[in-house]
Amino acid sequence: MSISRIQINKLNRRFSKLQNKLSTDEIAKIVKRSLIETIEVRAKRNLAMGEHNNNDSGALAASIRTDVIDMGYTTTSVVVGTDIFYAVYLEYGTGIYAENGNGRQTPWTFIIESPKLAQMVGKQVGDRLMWRGSRPHPFLRPAWAEGQEDFLNNLINLFNNKRKEMKV
Repeated sequence: MSISRIQINKLNRRFSKLQNKLSTDEIAKIVKRSLIETIEVRAKRNLAMGEHNNNDSGALAASIRTDVIDMGYTTTSVVVGTDIFYAVYLEYGTGIYAENGNGRQTPWTFIIESPKLAQMVGKQVGDRLMWRGSRPHPFLRPAWAEGQEDFLNNLINLFNNKRKEMKV
């Protein structure tokens, strides 16, 4: 049993009276807000940090969203992610550098479209480049791993505030 599961069980017991007075939409909004304030913010920060700042235009960071996808009676399913096609390549790597050896093992060529990539490899936009792959630069998984405890603490604070507001 993980620490997060234990904390969620405590959360359920502590806020059962409040849960009965809130609609599922209100609970979903609280969960979503906590995820946005913790996990989503970290994922965006991870894209902008360090030597591996691969965020050319800011489109990837801007596309990271939090959505409640299923609100059941006892469980809530949410997604923090992006619909930008290249996010998966950044997260897991490509070619010979892909995690778990799942990438293409032979080189390939493509035309350079990114000024940042052109500068990194000493070529011009429009030149052809033979490529063996890119190393992984995870941003979503570390955001979740680093932010779970903060997410749960933030969730408890948001529920406490709601409980005080409703005087439950």
